[in-house]
Amino acid sequence: MPTKKTNETVQMPDFETAIALGQETVQQVFKASEQVMEAGQKVVGKIDTKKTMKIAREQLETAGKTLFPGQDHITNFGIATFDAYATAFEAFAHGSEKMGAEFAAFARKSMETSVENGKTLMACKSVNEAFDLRNEITRTAFDSMVAEGAKLTELSFKTASDSLAPIQDHARQAFDKFGMRAA
Repeated sequence: MPTKKTNETVQMPDFETAIALGQETVQQVFKASEQVMEAGQKVVGKIDTKKTMKIAREQLETAGKTLFPGQDHITNFGIATFDAYATAFEAFAHGSEKMGAEFAAFARKSMETSVENGKTLMACKSVNEAFDLRNEITRTAFDSMVAEGAKLTELSFKTASDSLAPIQDHARQAFDKFGMRAA
């Protein structure tokens, strides 16, 4: 069935209105994502990880004494292992939180910069001016991404290092205690 053509014209919003709508949409997205993050933090905040870890440690100690009576060195080693992994997990969670906050800040700044760049680009009076500005915008965006990538890489290495350190220390102590350290 053939489609019917109409002579109606669609009224397009002017540039300023379109930019304002775009900014409003971006702000709504950021506000909604911040609300989701806050709700998640409230839920996580209700979980007392210190208390939970303390209870788990006490249960491990009780189980060790029950399963290995008179063998305190086995129980102590199990508790030391638990403590090392709990500390490693805490360091990992803290580092992950920092990385997430850094990435969110970068994303927000990038969106705001993009909107401003769009406005500036549309205000150009010539094609040459637009090309020159576009080249500068691209160069600045690339430099910004490289710098942010370096920050995130540094944070991830620090998180990995901080997370592994307690486990490595515990392993080193265990090898020393049992005389298994390599020369």
